[in-house]
Amino acid sequence: MRMTFNLADRLMQSAMKITGLKNKSETINQALSEFLNKRARENIKNAYGKLNSIWMLGNIETGS
Repeated sequence: MRMTFNLADRLMQSAMKITGLKNKSETINQALSEFLNKRARENIKNAYGKLNSIWMLGNIETGS
């Protein structure tokens, strides 16, 4: 998908240097992939925390 972005040159240069990627499209795709993976892990972690809290509360209420 072709798009036009206004990106900070310093951010793009830093991202390309850190990743070792040679073009902007690969760098943006890598950044988006890593961002989405991070958010997915955070969502799973948050959901687990909520389930764990519910489970612990149930054990306290039932005396288990």
